[in-house]
Amino acid sequence: LPMWFPESTPLPNEDYLDTWTGQQVVDWIDNYDGDQPFFQWVGFPGPHEPHDAPKDYADLYRNVEIPIGERIPPEVPESGPLHTLMRWLQTTAQWEGLTDDIVQLLTRYYYANITAIDDQVGAIVEALDRKGILDNTWIIYTADHGEMMGDHWMLWKMLFYEQSATVPLIIRPPGGMESHTVDGIVEHVDVTATIEALTGIAPLPDNEGNSLLGHVDGSGGPTREVAHSENYGFGMFATDRYKLVVFEDTKEPVQLFDLQEDPEENVNVVADPAYADVVAQMLSDHVEPFLATPPKRPAKGIWEVQAGRYEGNRHLAVRYPK
Repeated sequence: LPMWFPESTPLPNEDYLDTWTGQQVVDWIDNYDGDQPFFQWVGFPGPHEPHDAPKDYADLYRNVEIPIGERIPPEVPESGPLHTLMRWLQTTAQWEGLTDDIVQLLTRYYYANITAIDDQVGAIVEALDRKGILDNTWIIYTADHGEMMGDHWMLWKMLFYEQSATVPLIIRPPGGMESHTVDGIVEHVDVTATIEALTGIAPLPDNEGNSLLGHVDGSGGPTREVAHSENYGFGMFATDRYKLVVFEDTKEPVQLFDLQEDPEENVNVVADPAYADVVAQMLSDHVEPFLATPPKRPAKGIWEVQAGRYEGNRHLAVRYPK
């Protein structure tokens, strides 16, 4: 069986890793007797392969028909670094043999895992309420990456399609508020800047983010023209309309999607003469200045893609809201 083949864990619900993580936080809140502000970073491992949601959660979706997403295969270059990465992903993530039935099954388990996490988020909120501190607590909910889940006949992440690069971002102030959506571009570094503003600590010297508090309370604040994300030697530069992907070692443009005309990202127009000016403008305005500035944090690792060498990931981008 492929390594991603879904099957419920044999563990009881309380020992499932996402459940256990949530309950550790609940126990900590229940036993907290201090009077000082606290910061809790809660990292749920899921939803992630192996897709092994407990049976009780998997049963919720057992007979649910879930709409299949975009199924047009991606354009794979005949050679070059993007060809290498996509073929490696195709082999490692075992895309071959994907069918609509398999994608349905995977998605059911994916949703089941999300539901298990939702229950734990709810348990944490209830614990804060029981303790009498919910209305004095900021809650920020986000994720580090998405999941292709069969869209474009792909699994996993690592490529910059919307399904992979877009993540949720929800901010709840103390006491809550009437919900609203902010239509703009946000990066994870902005979440760091927001936490700095909330706590009153001095901004970290290496943080390039902007506080989002003005967007929460409606007073406004800085907005971004472009979102950056990097992985395996490639960089994404996404504006409201265009998404350009380059191989950073050579600055070679390898993908361009017109998100207005092609929101499903089915047609790579990077070599289309009609978009030559767009590519040139994005290289000049965004790619060149970004790559000319070294990352402020030292790299944690080295990835090699063909002849290129790339040190770590500088940014994870959030294109919000989705």
